[in-house]
Amino acid sequence: MAKITYTNKVTGDTVSAADMNEIKSSVNTNDDTAIALAATVAAKVDKVTGKQLSTEDYTTAEKTKLSALPLAADLATTLAAKADLVAGKVPAGQLPSYVDDVLEFANLAAFPATGESGKLYVTLDTNFTYRWATSVYVRVDSVDLTGYATTSSVNTGLAGKQATLQSGTNIKTINGTSLLGSGDLVISGGGSSREVANNSNLKNWLLKLATDPANAVLQNWGDSTSDFAGNAASFPGLVGEYIGTGQLLDGFDIDNMPNRGVSGLKLADFISGSGLTALVAEAPNIDLLVLSFGINDVRVNSATAEQISTMLLTVMDAATTANPNISILLRMPNNFLTVSPNGYIEQGSYPSLAAAAQAQSEILYSAYKAIEFARSNAVLMDTQEYIFGRTCKASSPLMNDEIHPNYNGIVELLVETIGYTEPFKIEYSNAAIAANFSQPWTVYNKALHDTSYYKELIKGKINFIGSTFLDVSCDPYTMQKIFPNDIISIGDKFFFNRAEANVLNDGVLRLSFDAGTLTGNTVTKGTVAIYRSLYNNTPLTQRYVKDTNNYPYRRYVSISTSGTYLYLGTQNEGLYPYLNALRVKGGDMVLQAGDILIPEGATAPIVLANSGGKLNDDVLYIDQGVDVSSANGKIGMLFGNHLYEV
Repeated sequence: MAKITYTNKVTGDTVSAADMNEIKSSVNTNDDTAIALAATVAAKVDKVTGKQLSTEDYTTAEKTKLSALPLAADLATTLAAKADLVAGKVPAGQLPSYVDDVLEFANLAAFPATGESGKLYVTLDTNFTYRWATSVYVRVDSVDLTGYATTSSVNTGLAGKQATLQSGTNIKTINGTSLLGSGDLVISGGGSSREVANNSNLKNWLLKLATDPANAVLQNWGDSTSDFAGNAASFPGLVGEYIGTGQLLDGFDIDNMPNRGVSGLKLADFISGSGLTALVAEAPNIDLLVLSFGINDVRVNSATAEQISTMLLTVMDAATTANPNISILLRMPNNFLTVSPNGYIEQGSYPSLAAAAQAQSEILYSAYKAIEFARSNAVLMDTQEYIFGRTCKASSPLMNDEIHPNYNGIVELLVETIGYTEPFKIEYSNAAIAANFSQPWTVYNKALHDTSYYKELIKGKINFIGSTFLDVSCDPYTMQKIFPNDIISIGDKFFFNRAEANVLNDGVLRLSFDAGTLTGNTVTKGTVAIYRSLYNNTPLTQRYVKDTNNYPYRRYVSISTSGTYLYLGTQNEGLYPYLNALRVKGGDMVLQAGDILIPEGATAPIVLANSGGKLNDDVLYIDQGVDVSSANGKIGMLFGNHLYEV
């Protein structure tokens, strides 16, 4: 702002216009400056004596935090109530009492003489827990078992009880699977070497056959291939061959397989007519329903594979609705021959009769295979794969004419699919042999199947039973000399021995025995098997059989005598060694003092008094020094511990 310079004026003086303008300009300028200065001063703080102004900002938030901090005196009081840390840990004295309420000691004797209430004391040697009760330690983990059974009393009560329900005792199994419990039984083909898929679906039928075979009901529904009054007339008789003792349909009553086949019947007509209604009415009484339809539908070209599949499912579902426990076997129809002398096969639009037969057979195959796993209570019997083959032929020994089969193969496969036989159980055999070493079959009827103790010599079917003989049909190549102690089993249900055997003809073995031997036997059909004991089983023999350390070498021998001399044949017919270690490489068994000879029927062993020698490669001899004629002509078991190197 410029300074105004002018001469002092007194009252009455005059001011020139130039001076007035200068004054005006100066006032205006000073006014602006004053305003600006006032604004600058307003933005400043007053200076306080003793305090210094700073450029560091101090916020309200920071002031609030600072105000919340405790005073030093309050902080000291708070810290005084906290535990100290010693090497990173809180001293035990500053812990609350419940933290170490459980104290562990090596044993009860190591407890403090006086305990503390509110604490638990554990003995590490017994893992028992105690508490201090005024003047004594009292267990707190014990329970008052007064009136409860002790281990000893339970063992006493269970003594002699059967650990589990057992086959052959009070319940049967199905192919080794218990009938107890829940869930499905997994069952393979009844005794067949041919594996049949999904046979567990027949569990209800197999259960009936295993537990109540005489009342099991099997019905075949279908066309002429199921008609027992016509083309399937041989069917019941062939099935009857398998109902004997030990057979796959053991105990089944052939009268419980009524004729339900109708010659010429189409599946479509069966459903639309009265056939299905009749089946539904009978279904509640049927255990196994065998269905074999479709031949009459396809041979005249009136149905496709899909249509037959659908119709079969309709029949199956209707029967299952009427009887939820019914089992169903789909017996696939056979394929056709490529010629049709009886006019059963219609060629239709196919280029030839052979082409028609093949195509129609394929329709049947496809229809049944399409529903093989469609229902959980049904199984497919694939006759085309297993019996007839997939390719149609001009002739076949399995066929009676172009569409009708003979039934040998069909019945065999059917029985293998639906049959039941109780399996051998090694644990039962072991128990039976331990209980009755000489006749374990009296304890467990399948003990003879134990190959550790018995060898099966011959197996066949009953041909004829007389009062003093039994004729067995069997493979002539298995026929061999039968010894008096060999065991004859009829269907694992009747046992005898001491039979003489003779070949009646090329396929029949006649077993002769004393009158009355078969008293009590009611079996007229079934399987006959002849077994030989590997150990000449007697209670007397058992001792030496088990003593493999002192008597590791044993064999069957034939015995002949002359005064005090024993002659033991080692290579006679049928007396070949059965057991391991009877012969060893480079050596053979010889007789020495202390060896044991047990003739059949002996009540005491013959302990060899002297060493013996070889009469020849097949006969050992020894002078026993006493008369041994009582053993002449018998079979015996020789137990020894000596080898003679040659």
